[in-house]
Amino acid sequence: MNKLTLARTIVERLNIERAEVPSEEEDRFHLTHNAGFNPEELPNNFCVNFYLEIYLEEGFKMELQYFAEFDLDSPIDQEFMDSSFPHVNAPAIAYPYLRSTVSTVCLNSGYNPVILPTINFQAMYKRSIEEQEDEKLESR
Repeated sequence: MNKLTLARTIVERLNIERAEVPSEEEDRFHLTHNAGFNPEELPNNFCVNFYLEIYLEEGFKMELQYFAEFDLDSPIDQEFMDSSFPHVNAPAIAYPYLRSTVSTVCLNSGYNPVILPTINFQAMYKRSIEEQEDEKLESR
């Protein structure tokens, strides 16, 4: 296994605007993520990109694009890219930093601090694999 280091995290885009808060709790929080690779230019580096949309109880919506950059001690190969590590473990490592950022931004912006829920990245990954397999079967 490669030695992995979280090199940095960055808020790429942040937007807070007035919005009607959905009545259903499950409609107030949306999180997606993916792993990004550029092995030609950055052979020992990859990132996890997060997109978050959350509705604040004060009547605002926050949209956040956030990424976490990881360094490895050896070049990334196809086996690593296809493994669950960049899709499960790396997001799980970076997510607490995203949670902290959201809470701090809300608090420093005059809103009640928001504590994002815990996420089961293994279950999300499993669901995405199953959806991809279903799409392949439907396209036949």
